[in-house]
Amino acid sequence: MAIIKLLIGIGIISVMLISGGENFRWTLDLDYLVIATLINLYFLTVTNSIKKLITSFKYCLVNKSISRDSKETLLKLNNYLIYINILSGLIIFVMRKITMFSCLSDPSSIGPLSASTWVPFYYSLLTILLILIPMKYILSNLNIEDKCN
Repeated sequence: MAIIKLLIGIGIISVMLISGGENFRWTLDLDYLVIATLINLYFLTVTNSIKKLITSFKYCLVNKSISRDSKETLLKLNNYLIYINILSGLIIFVMRKITMFSCLSDPSSIGPLSASTWVPFYYSLLTILLILIPMKYILSNLNIEDKCN
């Protein structure tokens, strides 16, 4: 966990240094957060998985036994959410790079724009590392309930 915190810190500091450290408003990057949330919600509504996600959070918090089928479906949902977060980060990264390449006539804006292209990818990695992977670990270690008749 300390290595992950160190890598995140190095990433944030390097992005701030690349941008010149003058303008920190892009670090909030609210448009990416809205787009990533909408992509995740779209996936959850299309697959009718919102209830399953809430159930997986509940199982992670309570830590009680679970049936084999529901454990497999919740782990599958968690894997899909990891893939979707990576893809949404990469999609926004490419969109930001296209914006950066369209502004090549102004050399002073290249630094902040190139630094801000990495922020969405860092956000998606933070979501994966701090929420989804620990949830996957807890779900995979839950006991399977015995069905004895």
